[in-house]
Amino acid sequence: MSSASVNTRAVRLVSMIDDLRADEGDSVEILCDNPEGPPNNAVRVSAGWTNYEFERFEGATLEAALTAACFAKAERSGK
Repeated sequence: MSSASVNTRAVRLVSMIDDLRADEGDSVEILCDNPEGPPNNAVRVSAGWTNYEFERFEGATLEAALTAACFAKAERSGK
């Protein structure tokens, strides 16, 4: 993987994390990889759109798990 593609991926991941924790009191937990997966990756989000209850989102990659959380946020908050 080239340095440019690694940097682009890192920017995407950080951008999604920033979006998920943009509002005051919102937090994101990145869970450890699951070697016995699938799913191999998961995040937990606590935010206004989850009623401040931690909700788990899973995916084959960290990017997929964060994407699932971002889609859920957009769907529930109308953004």
